[in-house]
Amino acid sequence: MNKKDNILKIALELFSNQGYENTSTSLIAKKAAVSEGLIFRHFTNKEGLLTEIMNEGIAKIQPFLNTVINEKDAEKVILKVIELPYKIILSEKEFWKLQINIKSQNSKFKKDFDTNKYLIPVYLKLNQAFSDLKFENPELETQYLFTVLNGLTLSLIELENLNDAKVIINYIQSKYKK
Repeated sequence: MNKKDNILKIALELFSNQGYENTSTSLIAKKAAVSEGLIFRHFTNKEGLLTEIMNEGIAKIQPFLNTVINEKDAEKVILKVIELPYKIILSEKEFWKLQINIKSQNSKFKKDFDTNKYLIPVYLKLNQAFSDLKFENPELETQYLFTVLNGLTLSLIELENLNDAKVIINYIQSKYKK
């Protein structure tokens, strides 16, 4: 792993566990075994480092989102949306912990890194799936499922063993299977 990637990895761990505000660039440099100047050379400042982490995280989860967006079968769309929190957290748990921390710490970053921005296409696809399946109120059903999945996401972040989550995911999916 090159130094830049190592800085990103260490910063993600520290930001997600200690919080962005509580993590100094000097601590990141120390843990990454690099000079603080190297961080500034690669990222300009701490905010630039956070922006790079967020952009990489979004790029890494985009393929998961695309599996929903590209799905043609309405029922499969719903089932895939329900699996999203599990799949994404399984592969990018630190990124999601950071998402939660950023929202609670800094209103500027909350606006800059609002997860809803890149979940909008998934939301719209889910709403269309409920409409195609003739649900009584597709918009309300979409909001309901997103609310349930938001709670599931928060729970998954706290779980040590994500395999336990499969039971609840299967239960939620059973509510939408024909």
